[in-house]
Amino acid sequence: MLNKQTTAPVPGAVRMLCKLKLVALLLLLCGLSVSAATYSQTARITLNMDNSPLRQVLQAIQKSSPYKFVYNTSVLPAQLRVSVHADNEPVADVLTGILQNTGLSFTLLENNLIAITPKGQQVQEITISGMVIDEDYQPLPGVTVRLKDSRTAHTATDEAGHFGLRLPAAGDHVVIFSHIGFETQELRVTKDTSVQLILRPAAGSLKQVVVLGYTSQKKSSITGSVVTVSGDEIRQNPSGNISNTLAGHLPGLIAFQGSGQPGRDDSRLLVRGISSPTNSSPLIVIDGIPQESVDASGAQVNAVLPHIDPNDIESISVLKDAGTAAVYGARAANGVILITTKRGRSGKPVLSYTFNGSWQKPTQLADMVDGYQYATLLNETYRNEGTFNPATNKGYTDEQLEMIRTGSDPDRYANTDWYRELMKPSAFQQRHNMTVNGGSDKAKYFISGGYLDQDGAYPAAGYKQYSLRSNLDAVITNRLMVSLNINGRLEKTVDQVAGSAVESYYRQISPLIPSRFSNGYYNYISIPNGFSSLVNGSPYLVSRGEGGYSNTDLNVLETVGSLTYSIPFITGLSARGTFSYNKYSTFFKYFVKPYVSYIRNDDGTYTSRTTGNTRASLREDYRQRQTVLAEASLRYQRSFGRHAVNAMVLYTQTENKGDNLSANRGNFPSAQIDQLFAGDPATATTTGGGFRDARQSVVGRLGYTFHDRYLFEYSFRYDGSDVFPPGERFGFFPSLAAGWILSEEPFIRSIPAITFLKVRGSWGRLGNDRIGRFDYLNAYTLGTGLEGYYTFNNADLQALVPGVIPNASFTWEKAEMTNIGVEARFFDDLLGVEADYFYKRTRDILGSRAASVPATIGGTLPNENLSVVDNKGIEVALSHQHTIGQLRYSVRPNITFNRNKVVYAPQPAGLLPWQSAIGHPIALNPANLSNLGYVATGLYQSTEEIEKGPTPLYSNVAPGDIRYADLNGDGAVTPDDRTIITKGDYPEIIYGITLGASFKGFDLNALFQGAGNIRKYMVGLGAWAFAGSGSSVPMEQHLDRWTPENTDASYPRLFKDNLNNQALSSYWLRNAAYLRLKNLEIGYTIPDHVLNGLRINSARVYVSGANLLTFTNMKDVDPESAVSSFGATSYLLQRLYNIGFNVKF
Repeated sequence: MLNKQTTAPVPGAVRMLCKLKLVALLLLLCGLSVSAATYSQTARITLNMDNSPLRQVLQAIQKSSPYKFVYNTSVLPAQLRVSVHADNEPVADVLTGILQNTGLSFTLLENNLIAITPKGQQVQEITISGMVIDEDYQPLPGVTVRLKDSRTAHTATDEAGHFGLRLPAAGDHVVIFSHIGFETQELRVTKDTSVQLILRPAAGSLKQVVVLGYTSQKKSSITGSVVTVSGDEIRQNPSGNISNTLAGHLPGLIAFQGSGQPGRDDSRLLVRGISSPTNSSPLIVIDGIPQESVDASGAQVNAVLPHIDPNDIESISVLKDAGTAAVYGARAANGVILITTKRGRSGKPVLSYTFNGSWQKPTQLADMVDGYQYATLLNETYRNEGTFNPATNKGYTDEQLEMIRTGSDPDRYANTDWYRELMKPSAFQQRHNMTVNGGSDKAKYFISGGYLDQDGAYPAAGYKQYSLRSNLDAVITNRLMVSLNINGRLEKTVDQVAGSAVESYYRQISPLIPSRFSNGYYNYISIPNGFSSLVNGSPYLVSRGEGGYSNTDLNVLETVGSLTYSIPFITGLSARGTFSYNKYSTFFKYFVKPYVSYIRNDDGTYTSRTTGNTRASLREDYRQRQTVLAEASLRYQRSFGRHAVNAMVLYTQTENKGDNLSANRGNFPSAQIDQLFAGDPATATTTGGGFRDARQSVVGRLGYTFHDRYLFEYSFRYDGSDVFPPGERFGFFPSLAAGWILSEEPFIRSIPAITFLKVRGSWGRLGNDRIGRFDYLNAYTLGTGLEGYYTFNNADLQALVPGVIPNASFTWEKAEMTNIGVEARFFDDLLGVEADYFYKRTRDILGSRAASVPATIGGTLPNENLSVVDNKGIEVALSHQHTIGQLRYSVRPNITFNRNKVVYAPQPAGLLPWQSAIGHPIALNPANLSNLGYVATGLYQSTEEIEKGPTPLYSNVAPGDIRYADLNGDGAVTPDDRTIITKGDYPEIIYGITLGASFKGFDLNALFQGAGNIRKYMVGLGAWAFAGSGSSVPMEQHLDRWTPENTDASYPRLFKDNLNNQALSSYWLRNAAYLRLKNLEIGYTIPDHVLNGLRINSARVYVSGANLLTFTNMKDVDPESAVSSFGATSYLLQRLYNIGFNVKF
């Protein structure tokens, strides 16, 4: 805590008055002390218990008096029972009575402790003493040291951090160490003990040490923009994937989950929005090792957080500005996410086991119409289009409608609820984790083993993960330390051949179609909308895996070793070497096998039909990728009076290489053997490939602090990558940052309300090298088809066909970033504020020109450094925490406003002003006009309105169809009237509110997370009634459609192939803002006296949930879905209900 006292002359009279007040205060305190002592010695209780266990009687006395009992459980048998009837009697008299015939006696000790011992045995005492220090090995004065569950047995550390506390030898004591701004620690004591205890800063405190790139700093001294979430907060969400636990915790981080499919439910992560259409994913760094966002073929993919067991995570930090991220240079333009795993701590081994069991259900399930509604709406659709004719299967007669309504012929006209037919009512997920943590001053270890089993929404889907992590730290000599991290992970994802398309069947198959006939035969159904013929057949059997399987095995090995040597002849100088080897192997197996379903004939007979291929087929893919990293660094850290310097210079080199091989065979004589050798050799095909790339870099950092208040930092990275052409492979990425801790200035110290105040700012240049490889080389492919061959000497020869024209001068995408921030704490950390303003300009964004070249050129235009995008915004995070008696609570809201716009992008010639991407948010590709659409002005209400003009987009427009604006005023709606109508797929506002509370043994934690200023297209299958030529099923929202009697409808007149209504327009944009209860956890820590004798140090049980409540205007689709349209193959996001417990031994 900062010292804000000031001194000033005090007049003599005032000084005398102060002395008198001091004397009076001391007398009052003495009186209170005597009163308290007297009360303790004369405390009386009223208690009536018959034939009750002695332990329960002592607990009842303990609750009604200031005393705490200590005893060995061996001398107090659980079966020993006594009776007590006391009416306002002294506690000593009551104890004398109940212990009279038990062979036990009691002794009143200091601090209101009462020891229960066998008669005649003298009470022994033990002493716990030692020293409490921080992570920098500096003594911590004023740390409270107290006996758990006792209000009087306590002491505090002195100025040197030393303490001593006497306790009865009887009993198994738990001593608690607590200090403001630090994590509370507990220590179990049974004998004389001398300890050196390290207290670690609490998350969010100014003393908290935050992991940064290649270093760590106290939060109070950081000059850049970085946010951190602890592993404990992440574990409050029972999701099987840690990327889904981050949304709402960290201002500036956008996390949107696009799928709930087991093993493939990663969230798309963005730091401060999108700034490049090529790749806007942040760099992921685990324990100091950057993770490569490439697949086994070398193609760049969106970076996702690996499936790390959340029980292994110590913290996650997000580096958001150039001041903190510049040390990662060419890969840091989109931010950096640092994951730090747990390490061993000194002390006896602590064994911990955690279990979580969750039940999953969809967060949002579309309300589909029933069979009768479907038939009547389809009749209306045909009448709208003038094609109603039941004789040609375009509608239903009144007789058929009556059969549908009554359900009299279910084999012809069923009323199938396809979701309940195909999906399970719920899916179970379980996670088990066991860790061992301990060590000494010479060696520390953390070992963790985990198992995750996640069922899918349909029976054939699932995901399993086995993980093992070992983090070791050892002191070889007093100057040489070694660390070794080994992580292994096995993942297995199972699915059926249709993949997540099965989840969309309930939105596409008519409820009038039966899944099974009354005789038990499964119905053969031709799935509409162009799905592969392999999907046709029985959706029920496909969902159970009868049509085959699609399985993926992933094996991961990650190793990191480092040596740190403290150089003797220069104080503060150390050298470090790091080596990392990672290997990822993927095996994919896709086996399609035939099965039988049936077609019902008009005469009531059934014909069997083999579904899919008549014979089985198999595809196998094998992919592997290896990454080798080597680093060498020198680090210097020292203080000279008021000056503190820290510096680092580092050389790092990385090499990635990968291979992939794919083989296929078909025409299997038997579907019982799913091995390649069993297929027909005549059908065999193979393909394969590989890649290699490398990076070299030099990194530097220099930090200087003066008088604990003026902070300066310069960092750089000189990066080289062979994905660029020679001469363009190296780039320089510097940053400057400064901070001023105003609360250390005398003119701020005198303000009692201000605990801490700091302003900071940074500027820097970062890069993005995640692009396609070797675009500077000529690329050719073997020709196919008629144009892929040429004739020479009367023979047809296969040609080499040129691809993209090479570009020998392209280079990095560059982002210049400016960040200004302020951090403040008020009223002794009662209230905290952190705010940032950021501005980023990204230049040299790669893209091709919006033009074409003549076919005679023999290629397409290459990528060039062309586009420019601006990104700016504001982030605000507040915190409030307080303790009222035994109630502790905290509230931490945060909000981020972010907006990007295109400053320059190549666009087609002759583009109209309102169609230009310039000045608008970035689309996936501004050059292809992907975000243009018509401006809807409502629905036509009459033929007269249509005839009045402007001329509609299509000729068959009728009342109830969508009306569009004529932007250029030429009297007709044409493609020239399209304009920018969307701001992209991601919100401009994200926010979160974290709530926490604890009372006695109970605790509650909640996270609300939301997004605003975002609109999404709701088009195509599942959004339009009867979309895709009638291949989708209406939802209940479509009942509010336009009719002559319902002209104020929310949906146009029903249609199947109405091109006017299917045009991309603002009519189909929906407000996708939402507020969600992202996770809720309620827990209870079992008291120690219950665990006595069980050899359990601590135990906690809890119930929790994820995605429990959602407040949104969207219907029938989860607004968090990362895709912008209601796709036909989206796997629904899941709501989780969880129970769990943790025990430590």
